[in-house]
Amino acid sequence: MEFTPRQCQIINLVVQGYSNKEIAKKLFITENTVKYHCKVLFAKFEVTSRTQLIFKFSIKKSA
Repeated sequence: MEFTPRQCQIINLVVQGYSNKEIAKKLFITENTVKYHCKVLFAKFEVTSRTQLIFKFSIKKSA
């Protein structure tokens, strides 16, 4: 599974517990752009929630 640099930034901030609004402010992008990237990440990880995304990301990272 490959990720763009922006997707890597976003997933790391999601894992750290940042909200979409906080991520947008931190990366100087709109909240809708963050939502779009999260939607793409959900599809890549085959999940439907941030909690599932964090769980699957943690498993993949430790494997």
